[in-house]
Amino acid sequence: MQTSSSSTRTSDTSDLFLFVPDRDKLYFVEYNEDENRREDRPIIRISKRTIVNYFKGFWNELLVLGSCSGLVCLTSTDRYCLLIRCGRLNIHIVNPITEEHFQLPNSVIPESCGTITKRLYGFGFDVCKKEYKVVILLFYVPRKSKTIMSEMEMFSVGCNAWRRTTGIVPTILRNTSEESSHVFLNGSLHWVSVNSKSSGVAPLIVSLDLGREEFGVIQTPKSVVVNLDKYIHGCYPLGMLQKCLSLVDSSLDFIDIWVMKNDNGMKNWIKLFSIQRRLGPFLAYHSPLVPIKYQKNSEILLRYKDKLVTYNADSNTSFSV
Repeated sequence: MQTSSSSTRTSDTSDLFLFVPDRDKLYFVEYNEDENRREDRPIIRISKRTIVNYFKGFWNELLVLGSCSGLVCLTSTDRYCLLIRCGRLNIHIVNPITEEHFQLPNSVIPESCGTITKRLYGFGFDVCKKEYKVVILLFYVPRKSKTIMSEMEMFSVGCNAWRRTTGIVPTILRNTSEESSHVFLNGSLHWVSVNSKSSGVAPLIVSLDLGREEFGVIQTPKSVVVNLDKYIHGCYPLGMLQKCLSLVDSSLDFIDIWVMKNDNGMKNWIKLFSIQRRLGPFLAYHSPLVPIKYQKNSEILLRYKDKLVTYNADSNTSFSV
């Protein structure tokens, strides 16, 4: 189940991002670039807070479905995610600076779809058609059937309409942890998943090119080995660092943060950090640790549960911000 505490970069190049620790508030956060700041002072500051009041209902909580080029895709759900289970989602695309928002028309899921077993989301920009797209990947068991089926729902802002395509979603995405963040980068959405029947294998990253609307697979570092018990709790979240795809392995005592570098057309995984869990505040094994920003002074900003934390590789220290 996704949580209401989440964070997202507002663009591929900006030093600004959104943090959503509360039920109905968006916090617009930026970096403190003061070179004379004390080492014990936070590297970020909250510069804007937006109250989101267009989702009705006392139990509603914000869910960030994705972000791209300064826009954020939001929905809300009740405490027990009943709205998600029954297919009623109120989705808005929001500009957090101007506070303008656009409500999408409701997607219609036929009653014949029966029981929804999983939903995955994405929001990005189609560089070919020059339009934003919202993606919902749906797994369900039809009525009077025991077979799990799949479909992709895609909303194109330019057409202002939803399209449904059945049977094209890769089966492996059924095993994706909904706590593991999805990422939009270089025209594609990305999710991480595993083979649920085999421990001791590497996770896979499934991509969706929004222009061609085709799925692909990206291999992860060979040294990242999945413990299925840990994976259930989302210990392999994706992120974006230095304009590159990043992967976190937080299943063991050391938390490894990888980035995929492009070296003369060859894509390789590079281990950027290896953080000792005992340094804290990374004590629990069951919560995703999502990288947000890497600074030139060897500091990295991460989201852990409903908190922002920093880690300094030079001093091997961390603190909450």
